[in-house]
Amino acid sequence: MRGKTRLAPMVMVLLAALMIAGCSKPTVVPDVTGQDVGYATGMLKGSGYEVGTVEEEMADVPAGQVLTQDPIGGTKLAEGETVMLNVAVSPMYSITGTFTLDGFDNIRGSASDCYGTGGYDDITEPVNLFETGG
Repeated sequence: MRGKTRLAPMVMVLLAALMIAGCSKPTVVPDVTGQDVGYATGMLKGSGYEVGTVEEEMADVPAGQVLTQDPIGGTKLAEGETVMLNVAVSPMYSITGTFTLDGFDNIRGSASDCYGTGGYDDITEPVNLFETGG
């Protein structure tokens, strides 16, 4: 009888430790599609997930916008698991056309196919290449 009373508390402590260590309750993954990657990463990490990113060239959306996520928002996933984000980056195009030096302040393209990066953040204002710090 004496051996059984010592064993019971040890078994209870062992069972409790196993339940706490292995108990990562799944939670609902937030939907971060359409958000900025920095904001989306913060939301997911704050929810207990790891975050991975894959970049995709996309000319029609802002650079850094989350295009898709895996698993999708609303899915239950254990904390510590990884959510992959597919993130837009602007494609790089070479600039073609004739350029005109307009004084020392600005360079302007004189052809209609002069587009900066070619993505959402195209150059729409003259670029000052000779700006000096002050």
